[in-house]
Amino acid sequence: MIYLIGGAPRCGKTTTAKRLSKKLNVSWLSTDTLERVVRSCMSAKEITKKFPKTVIRRKTKYSNDLMYSQYTTKQITSTYLKQSRAIWTAVETFVDCELYEGRSIVIEGYHIHPELVKKLSKKYGPRNVRAVFFTKMDAEDIVSKGKKFADKNDWFVNRTKNETTYLKIAHMIVELSKFFNREAKKYNLKLYNTDTHFKNKLAEAQRYLVK
Repeated sequence: MIYLIGGAPRCGKTTTAKRLSKKLNVSWLSTDTLERVVRSCMSAKEITKKFPKTVIRRKTKYSNDLMYSQYTTKQITSTYLKQSRAIWTAVETFVDCELYEGRSIVIEGYHIHPELVKKLSKKYGPRNVRAVFFTKMDAEDIVSKGKKFADKNDWFVNRTKNETTYLKIAHMIVELSKFFNREAKKYNLKLYNTDTHFKNKLAEAQRYLVK
């Protein structure tokens, strides 16, 4: 079984993946890792074309403050969406290998879109692919919870010095959440908004995946 967890950043994807992995005693993979593997096999020209978020990250020295002062929320949201699609072939190949070997795995990340899930479900069958998506729509809550529960390596706090930047990041997360909300409804896939009852929503999503 392939368990796919998609959605906007900071909405519960990684936490759910870790818990599900532990419960089922199977491995889990972040699509961020898969993205790095894909990029390592590309030329600089290909990276510039297919990974715009990576490009502007480098240009702004991996600083959230610089990135969100030089680019608009919509521009950054657009780079997330474009960059996601750049690794879809790799995700599909990985899923194909895992199913061929008879292994179950949890795959999570913003790269996992409803459109990709529908494609994989059609190819491998709903008995082999299950998915959920997470969103958040409350920008103020994203900021307060993000700062409160961030770990020491968290990009949200480690790359941010200016307090006003947090809200800009939150608005980007809301924009991405709107996209996932529309797409999940379009493809009739399960979606959880975690603005409220966060722990309960994650537990509900986990139960849905293993039912």
